[in-house]
Amino acid sequence: MTHYKLSLLSLISAIIISFNTYVGAQSIDKQPLKSEKPLAAVVNNTRIITLEEVDKLIASQISDLQEKIYFIRKNALDNLITKAILEEEAKSRSISVIVLKTKLIPEKINIEQKRVDQTYLEYLSNFANFGEDEAKERIRLDLESHEKMERYKSEIENLKSKMKVNILLTSPVPSKYPIEAVGPSKGPSNAPITIPAH
Repeated sequence: MTHYKLSLLSLISAIIISFNTYVGAQSIDKQPLKSEKPLAAVVNNTRIITLEEVDKLIASQISDLQEKIYFIRKNALDNLITKAILEEEAKSRSISVIVLKTKLIPEKINIEQKRVDQTYLEYLSNFANFGEDEAKERIRLDLESHEKMERYKSEIENLKSKMKVNILLTSPVPSKYPIEAVGPSKGPSNAPITIPAH
């Protein structure tokens, strides 16, 4: 009887040990995989897909988007800088920004008649529905408006040169990915060239 109890206890102990070993192995298998790189997905808890792998497939698209975002930000930044410069200059002159803008834009711009006539001849087909005098007057007004805007921009640039403007926005740096050693390659500089004869 005693021998039977010992055998039974040994069997129960072996079953418990086997069960604990199995549970431990299962818990290890279910632990999430780790990676030093940012993860995008894990398939079947064995295959890691990193964010770098995803970006490699769409590198050109990402680069284009980064360029577009940069130019959008740059345009917005330029507008904010111009606004800040106008506010500072208006404050130094003890006038409003609106009054300052009117002072920076010349009231009258003299457009040479020769320039108007030349522009009229270049774009004659665009004025088929207008008489010559009306067409030239429209051209004169357009040239005056354009010239005023150019003078205004020039004055803004002069104000910028007088103030300390430190632009910290930088253009995006293209992503660099290692090239895998597969596919065609240039080879060494002294590589022999085979020219097939026909």
